[in-house]
Amino acid sequence: MISEIVNVAAECVKHPTKPSILVPELGRYVCPDSREGQRALAQIQLIATDSQPLTQPSRIDPQFKLVFITAAVGSLLFVVICVGLHLYTDGQPPPALAKLIDGLLDMAKIGFGAAVGLLGGKAMQAKT
Repeated sequence: MISEIVNVAAECVKHPTKPSILVPELGRYVCPDSREGQRALAQIQLIATDSQPLTQPSRIDPQFKLVFITAAVGSLLFVVICVGLHLYTDGQPPPALAKLIDGLLDMAKIGFGAAVGLLGGKAMQAKT
């Protein structure tokens, strides 16, 4: 499961503006317009018969990649801001700034949860 999550994350970062499909034989995602992608799509269509419905390969759209990258970068940004503010105040921020740091840290947690949830959902979809 972890390898599928890492595979999805790597594909989102490597090719954020292009769609990708999973080729199980290669164990990685490829562009549907590439030679490997066309071969995989053709093979799926050849295997499908009337008694067996056509299964669509696991696909990662550019919109999914945008949402994932935004959540991941936003989480990192909030963590950097929190650490920077903590270092700026020498670990003893005033109460108002401490509440701001806690709020920003909550935003980082939410973004991390969103990114992991997106990856986990996509990895589960790839397994079915």
